Amino acid sequence: MAMLLLAIHGSIYSQEASLAPRLPNYPLDVAVDSKGVAYVVDRSLPGVWQWKDGQLSKFFQGSPKYRTPLNAPRCVLVTADDTVLVGDSATRDVYRFSSAGEPEAITGGKIGIPMDLAMTTDGTLYVADLELRMLLR
Repeated sequence: MAMLLLAIHGSIYSQEASLAPRLPNYPLDVAVDSKGVAYVVDRSLPGVWQWKDGQLSKFFQGSPKYRTPLNAPRCVLVTADDTVLVGDSATRDVYRFSSAGEPEAITGGKIGIPMDLAMTTDGTLYVADLELRMLLR
């Protein structure tokens, strides 16, 4: 993953300066699906970036308004079936993206600050919560 972040950063720094504000500035986490598509959460973008076929694009654009879905994503996970999950500290929730690319809240706002996500082979989701200082299932 570190090499992927370096590749993304290398691509960013090789872009024209006029594009810089629209590119990731502070990547927090990255996850890769079975097809090699990477999903990146960045503190400077409300939403999720997608790195596919050497191109960076917005997978989902969140609102810059606080307490709206994916305003402050902190972590991302791709499941075994390539479902994208994103932990968002602004809404205190974890979102699952549908096949249409729409986020759906799945934890009911019961998370404090989701900092990391992990899933077992049986589909159990674990969330590391910075605020509660707990690992939630």
